[in-house]
Amino acid sequence: SLHSGLIEPEFKFTNTTIVNLLIILSLAVIVYPFIAFISDLSSFIIGTQTFGLIPLILISVFAGLTLIPIMMIIVFGICILSYKHGLDPDNIVIPISTSITDAFSNTLLIAYSLLIIAIFV
Repeated sequence: SLHSGLIEPEFKFTNTTIVNLLIILSLAVIVYPFIAFISDLSSFIIGTQTFGLIPLILISVFAGLTLIPIMMIIVFGICILSYKHGLDPDNIVIPISTSITDAFSNTLLIAYSLLIIAIFV
């Protein structure tokens, strides 16, 4: 959107930005339960035990929906800063956001796993 001029390189949320963020959040609501389902199904297929589908869905959804807003703000900021400094956001954002996401997502998955397991088990 920056390259095509749909989003100005400024730290403000326009209608276009908000719509894009809502689309990301909507996809997350669909994808995270699906990840939990695939995880549970995979465990069943290979014969390992899980905590059950409901706890897995809760862990995945809570971790994902906590991660998404944090990452949206970070990625939006990195995009704007890189674009303002004449750098291609496509080359800058992905490596940085992937590294940050790995750290945050693993921390959130462990935290929510411990919480949900303590409640359900």
